[in-house]
Amino acid sequence: MDDFAEAKEIYFRCVGSRFYMSRSGEDQVFDSYQVPANLVEEWKVELKEAMLAKLREPGNHMVITYLEHHGDLEHLKELIAAPPLGELREKCAYLEGLLRYADRCVFRAHPAQLLWAALDHVIVEARKLRGAVSSEDSIARVAGVLQEAQQRLDACVNESGERITLWRWGETDAEGDALSQVSAAGGFGFGEPGVVGDR
Repeated sequence: MDDFAEAKEIYFRCVGSRFYMSRSGEDQVFDSYQVPANLVEEWKVELKEAMLAKLREPGNHMVITYLEHHGDLEHLKELIAAPPLGELREKCAYLEGLLRYADRCVFRAHPAQLLWAALDHVIVEARKLRGAVSSEDSIARVAGVLQEAQQRLDACVNESGERITLWRWGETDAEGDALSQVSAAGGFGFGEPGVVGDR
């Protein structure tokens, strides 16, 4: 397999992305190796394991970027379990990325409780950041994260405070609002509704 050492180096450096290979001009070099499909698949698994291990390292927002880029929506539980790490901008990027990731997971039959947990995680971690920032820009960015998460969570509850729906973000409803609801109990395999805790 040493015959493919350079190809593997390119693959990992470009995080398995043809787009990044083309941007760096390395796609033609990679293609010249004619790497067998089964070997590329092995590298894909190895790369993903290495990326997921970075969830415990500063700058872990890049893990979400990697998963989004590859359309991999099977790791919401791992993302919820990880705190945002790194500098303030990196922590904010992690929480913003987790909201985007959760938005996409709404349509992939993830359990409702897991999707709600993602919102709870963003809110808890954003509140921690809010108490540690002082500049106007940082305060505004953290406030934006909190607002985005809270809007989604508010769309999930009824007047009694029960979590009964899931959110659809980026669409418009009959009133023109950019948020609509999806039943948590019907049609999408999201399981039984839960109850709102302290927010």
